[in-house]
Amino acid sequence: MKSFMIFAMICMANPNTHKIDCINYWEPQETTYTRDVCDMKAKQLAIEVEKNLVNNGIQILEHISWCVEKKGEPA
Repeated sequence: MKSFMIFAMICMANPNTHKIDCINYWEPQETTYTRDVCDMKAKQLAIEVEKNLVNNGIQILEHISWCVEKKGEPA
């Protein structure tokens, strides 16, 4: 069975430079899931990350998460 990991990109407004800063990240501990569970967890993680950043006064411009197949897995 293939396993999937959550990968995301988030872009934020930087008030100090008046530019947009984007970063990408993997879910901590590189947890793996089945495809269906990964899709659900990716949505939950995105909501949690956005909520935390907004609560800290950071303006989110875009946040996209994907479920990517873990490398080295058999086909």
